[in-house]
Amino acid sequence: METGLGGVNLLVRGLRRIFYNSELGEVRSGWQILSFIALAFLSLILLRQILGPVRSGDEVRSAIRHLCLFPCLLGTTWLCARYLAKRDLRSVGLDWQVAWKELLFGGVVAGAGMVVLMTLILLTTGSVSAQRNQDASLLNQIVQTMGMVPAAANEELTYRGLPLQALARSFNPTVAALVLSLGFGAGHFLNPNLTLLAVVNTALAGLWLCIAYFRTRSLWLPYGLHLGWNLTLAWLGFSVSGGSAHAPLSMVDRGPNWVTGGEYGPEAGIVCTIVLVLISVWMLRTRRLAKYCIPR
Repeated sequence: METGLGGVNLLVRGLRRIFYNSELGEVRSGWQILSFIALAFLSLILLRQILGPVRSGDEVRSAIRHLCLFPCLLGTTWLCARYLAKRDLRSVGLDWQVAWKELLFGGVVAGAGMVVLMTLILLTTGSVSAQRNQDASLLNQIVQTMGMVPAAANEELTYRGLPLQALARSFNPTVAALVLSLGFGAGHFLNPNLTLLAVVNTALAGLWLCIAYFRTRSLWLPYGLHLGWNLTLAWLGFSVSGGSAHAPLSMVDRGPNWVTGGEYGPEAGIVCTIVLVLISVWMLRTRRLAKYCIPR
C-alpha cells in the first residue's frame, strides 16, 4: 500500500513540475500562453458563427468584430492572469493609477508623429504624391476609425499582454520580445498585398511596441503608439497593412515599391524600416521613460 501511495505521490509531483513553476508560484508560461490562445481562438470561432465571415472592404462588419472581440480578449486576459498567473489586470499593464492618460496621449502623438515624418520623407523625395480621393466616404472613414480603436487594443492584449509577460518571467524580456515580435509578423501573413519587407517591418514594429511595454511596464504606451500610427496612416490616405483607406486624400506611388511600400502601404517600405529602427534604439537608450516603469 505504501509503495502504491509513493508511486502516486511521485506521479503527482512529476505532473506538478510539468504544469507549475514553484519558483514563480504560477502555472508555467507555456501553459498560460496555450490557454490564452485557446480561449482567444474560441472567441474568434464564436464571433464568426454569430457575425459571419468578414469580407475584404466590409468596414462595418470588421469594426463590429473588433468591438466584440475586445471584451473577449480582456476577459481571457483576466481569467489567465487571475487563475494561472495569480495576478490582476494592473500587473498585466492595465493600471489606471500610474499616469495612464499621459502614456496613452503621448503614445498617440508619438505614433502619429512617426507617420507624419515618413510622409514628409516620401513627399519631399517625390516617392509619393497626394491627390483628392474621388471615392472618399466620410461614413466609411468614421466606421474604419471606430474599428481601429479596438483593433489596436486587441493586438496589444495578444502580443504585448499576458503571453509576452509570461514568457519574459520564465526566460527574459529579450527572448519574449523576439518571439512575440516574430509572432506579430506572422499574424499578418493573410493581409492583402503582403511582401517580405512588410513582414520584416511588422516584426520590427512588434519589437518597437515590446520595447515600449518593457520600458514602462504599461500597455498604455504601446497601445497609444499603435493607435496613433494606424489612425494617421488611414487619415493621410495610405493603405494600412494592406487595407484600403477612406480619407479625402489619397497617396499615389511615384517611386519603387521597396521605398513606398506599394499597395500594402508605407509599412512595406524601407523608409518605415529606418524610422522603426531609429525610434526603437532611442526608446532603449532614453531615460525619459524610466519614471513610468514600476516593477510588477
